[in-house]
Amino acid sequence: MAELGRTVRVTGLPADVEDDKLKDKLFIHFLRARNGGGEIDSVIIVKATPVSALITFEDSRVAQRVIHGGRHTLDVDGKEYKLTVAEHHERPDPDQVIPRLSATVRYSQLPGGVIVLTNICKNHCDVDVDYISADESCVLSGAYSKVQTLMAQLLGHPEGSRSAENKNSSEAAAGASMHQKTLLQEPEHQRTKPNKQKGEKKHADKPSVEYNWSSGRELTPGGRDWEDTGAKQSSSTLVEDFSLVVDADMYQLRKKGR
Repeated sequence: MAELGRTVRVTGLPADVEDDKLKDKLFIHFLRARNGGGEIDSVIIVKATPVSALITFEDSRVAQRVIHGGRHTLDVDGKEYKLTVAEHHERPDPDQVIPRLSATVRYSQLPGGVIVLTNICKNHCDVDVDYISADESCVLSGAYSKVQTLMAQLLGHPEGSRSAENKNSSEAAAGASMHQKTLLQEPEHQRTKPNKQKGEKKHADKPSVEYNWSSGRELTPGGRDWEDTGAKQSSSTLVEDFSLVVDADMYQLRKKGR
């Protein structure tokens, strides 16, 4: 860990130079008094975007002199790079600043409730969990980073949202299924109904002939005898006419036989 007050961050470095070669160039540059430098404790290349270097001097006054001394130009393979030097502030370790953290969690408000909480806590053995049944809540206690990680997982846990999505999806699927079923059933019903109507219409266009079994006569569609309508085409009339023809033929045959 770089010491506060003695470490500077140098940016503006080339990205295509080997680390060892770049370290040597920086060491020589910041060791020279004419550049405001002095004795150097360490040089660390930080491979990030952009590339930077952490240089720790033995004396914090040298670090301040390098920062405020003026411009710095680094010559590498015939190319000059303008450097920017600033004081380096490392982020403090949160577990050192906040050695222990306690947080109250109302699991009744979590999607999935206590079941999700219990399942997540199984993977965080470093965090103590004290359940308060009366309030449907619990107290999480432990190192700052451990408690923060657990709470972040609780708030971002997808179980509850998945359950809600699955529920909505199931309801939507059920509604779609019922709608599809209705659509599938409607054409059959509609096909049956028009055919029936068509049959009824066809049947209505052709007069139906009813037969009066008690009188042996055919009836009109209105239920009246054909004789009542003045027509001569009832079945009894036809039978009588046929009988007369047969009788006439028989009479002619007998007459010839005599």
